[in-house]
Amino acid sequence: MIFEPNPKYGKILFAAFAVILLGGIAYLAWSARTGKSADKADDTLPAKEDFSGKEPDMGNFSFQYPETLSAKHISTQEWPPAIAIKDGVYSCAKTPLEKSSQMDMTGQRVINGRIYCVNVSNSAAAGSAYSSYNYTTPLNGKLVSLSFTLRYPNCGNYEQIQSRECASEREAFNLDAIVDEMVRTIRWDEPRQDGNLAVQLAECLPRSDGASHEKCLRLLGQIKDFDDCVMAGFSIMKSNPPQCATPDGRTFTQQSR
Repeated sequence: MIFEPNPKYGKILFAAFAVILLGGIAYLAWSARTGKSADKADDTLPAKEDFSGKEPDMGNFSFQYPETLSAKHISTQEWPPAIAIKDGVYSCAKTPLEKSSQMDMTGQRVINGRIYCVNVSNSAAAGSAYSSYNYTTPLNGKLVSLSFTLRYPNCGNYEQIQSRECASEREAFNLDAIVDEMVRTIRWDEPRQDGNLAVQLAECLPRSDGASHEKCLRLLGQIKDFDDCVMAGFSIMKSNPPQCATPDGRTFTQQSR
């Protein structure tokens, strides 16, 4: 008897393989950076490009970004990043482990002393994975978000030597450090707000006169918890859970929600 394969089963197997392939690439796109320390950047902003735009209700803003990434096997898809600046208090609705999906994940990261809520949404097409990122962090008393999409080709599609090169590059690629460096270049011409605690502290802390010292002590007294400390712009410690320290020697721990 001659066995003839059923085309229906072939389609099912192909679909299953595609799902497994996407899941593997998506997992690498997330985990390669969650497990990497960004205290020392492996990938800096090569040729910085200036970008200017206008944010509704915030006025003009500008930031610097790399025109291209130095990674050979990772490319930009939706670029430069879209910037959003708004009022609010930092929070991060992290995806519970029991509900985590390789297609859409939200987690919290501390990068170079700054706290970020990061969402990654993954899709696939033509042998590549596309990861859409949203990084949100407090900056100058506001919440700033960067959104963009990167393309990750399937390293398994290459010949053996190039496949290993692709995988090694993927492992070494430090997206967190690149995003943090872009965030530190963001500037906007928002009208002065005397009630903005972060701006007032940034003005008085570098000064050494008595009046500035007294003003800073009064302002620091307004910080009562981790959220206040974060929005005031103070450095976040890489602890579990994260902690925020003020210049007057107090430390606040993030409370689980």
